[in-house]
Amino acid sequence: MLRAFYFFFNAALSIISSFLPVYLSARGFSAIQIANIMALDSIIAILGISIMWGYISDHSQKPALVLKVLALGTALSFIPILMGGSAYYLVFLGYLIFGFFSCPIGGIADSLAVVKAKEMGIDFGKIRVWASIGWFSATVLIGFVLAARGTNMEVKSMSDVVEVGKAMFAGKGINWNDPIVIMLVIGAFGLTFLTALGFRNSNKDESKKSEKPQFSDLKLIFKNNYFLVFLIVVVLHMLCLKSFYFLFGIHVKDLKLSPTILSIAFSVGTLAEILAFSIFGWLRKFLRLEMLVVIAVGISMLRWILLANTDSVGLLILSQVLHAATSGIFIAAAVSLVADAAEPRLLVTYQQVYYYAIFIGNLIGTYASGFIYEAFEKSAIPVFYVMSAVELLAVFFILLSMNMRKKSDAKEAIV
Repeated sequence: MLRAFYFFFNAALSIISSFLPVYLSARGFSAIQIANIMALDSIIAILGISIMWGYISDHSQKPALVLKVLALGTALSFIPILMGGSAYYLVFLGYLIFGFFSCPIGGIADSLAVVKAKEMGIDFGKIRVWASIGWFSATVLIGFVLAARGTNMEVKSMSDVVEVGKAMFAGKGINWNDPIVIMLVIGAFGLTFLTALGFRNSNKDESKKSEKPQFSDLKLIFKNNYFLVFLIVVVLHMLCLKSFYFLFGIHVKDLKLSPTILSIAFSVGTLAEILAFSIFGWLRKFLRLEMLVVIAVGISMLRWILLANTDSVGLLILSQVLHAATSGIFIAAAVSLVADAAEPRLLVTYQQVYYYAIFIGNLIGTYASGFIYEAFEKSAIPVFYVMSAVELLAVFFILLSMNMRKKSDAKEAIV
């Protein structure tokens, strides 16, 4: 059930990340208005809502029940957005509700997956890969559905099928603000909730009740200097990843390309991510987790430079292969690093702090990319250059954290 949960939840997130900014842009919202809306989940998380949910999960020792509540709220959140049309306040309200319920889900699900993987004797990536599969499936579906609906052609023969295919790739007559986008999001979140109903909380014996964290235990997180420096890396890298998702679809639309091209590009990236998750366990045998993060961030820096210097459809699509590093290797290594750094009784809380850093990066990336895009005559190219510089800074901080970890391990060895 955890695999199915990952699948449907990330299928919905795929549509939101890849197509919602373009959908809202086509509805007439400015880049700043879109940033105001899509920053809401990050703002809510930064206010501590996700950490609060994480602590509730750890303290109650009922993460499965907490996930059911969160999944239901998330499933209902996009109804105001569907009803709102071009009404800014309804879209704003719906995304506000979405942020409140969705922001803790990733951390709680990841903590369950880490524990489940250990119980099954498999690598975390084998479970987490289903998130990528869900992301891939939805990305393929939504782009082709939009393109097909935009052709407005009747199919009566095989030659008509060929003509529809040509029209889909031509990118003409596309309705980027088709309500089907929001309907598919609601459907995917609804299935997420249904899969969550199958979760069961593990029975804790009396001897383990003393392992429940106390509120005062939270100070242990802020004493973990290595972990805190690593969170800076997370903020910087996720700032860039969020900027990419925020602007790449708009960039494709600005180049007057079809949603089919956008779907293919995102699909290639997701397939690369799936491969990365699949081989992550093998990579860990040869490289430290910190070194895998360095590689992921370094390759991402080159990726943004490439995007800034091409308008070729082939290169736009081919560059998405590098998503294997940007998302797949980075996420798998980062979640594993968090699990290694955490005290067992605070595992979910540590994961929520990690997600807290992600949301800070998301918030900065959303607004920064929106402002830069508007300031440079609605061009994504300057944003890509800024992203590459930010990734270089992230490399510095991960190297710093590695040095801190090395010194800490040396002190423990002496003791």
